[in-house]
Amino acid sequence: MGEYIKLVEKHKIPINLTVDSWFDRIYRPPFFPVDSSSFIYNEESYSGYYDYKGNYHHSKPCIGDGWLRVGYENILDSYESTETIRYMLLVCLCMSLVISALIFSCRVTDVKKWLQAIVWIGVLILLVSLLTTMAVVMILKDQKDSLFAIPMFGTWIVLFIAILIYGLNKINNKEYKGKSNILMNIFIWLIPCLIPLSYFIIYFFKFLEFEEYGKFGEYLECTFWINIPFTIIFMAFASIFIRKWKGLPDQ
Repeated sequence: MGEYIKLVEKHKIPINLTVDSWFDRIYRPPFFPVDSSSFIYNEESYSGYYDYKGNYHHSKPCIGDGWLRVGYENILDSYESTETIRYMLLVCLCMSLVISALIFSCRVTDVKKWLQAIVWIGVLILLVSLLTTMAVVMILKDQKDSLFAIPMFGTWIVLFIAILIYGLNKINNKEYKGKSNILMNIFIWLIPCLIPLSYFIIYFFKFLEFEEYGKFGEYLECTFWINIPFTIIFMAFASIFIRKWKGLPDQ
């Protein structure tokens, strides 16, 4: 008991029990009665009071068992569980992909075209959201989140494919680049988004079909982990396409 009290005091947990008072409460021969006079409480089941300084005082013997147990359980969970580290690592890797795509697109074109592409992508996000909302509310007569999300996410995949076809057509016909610099920036930015966009389309389609989220949302983390090697591999093939596009004359 003495070692326990030292441990509790080390962690600055309130306790109003000493070894002698503890022994006096539990060692009462010859019958060792168990009643209110022998009870020892922890802080959860114990009533006390606050003084005028806001300090809490125990009016009955208390050993601080709950706070000590919870504290060590949290330490043990943090040691054994890798969930927090895994999430932090995933966020850092995803941010690295996005930053790499932004830097790469700036190197492919130039700063001026890169800034113009940012403006255009903002305008596209606004238009896609507005048109999708109007289509869902006016045409489909339904305001379900899934009906709103499916065409909104699908539009970006369609835009990616359209830019790819447009660029291949220019390369095959050996045309001038023209305004395709802006489109090429958007093309590169959409590469890390293909897998997540596809996931959300399938996710909301399942929700629309079964009218419940179910366990499909549990695959979100796995989707982003898969997206990392996919983006790296796809970017390697995309660099071949981009190299051929850069070989086209500007005018």
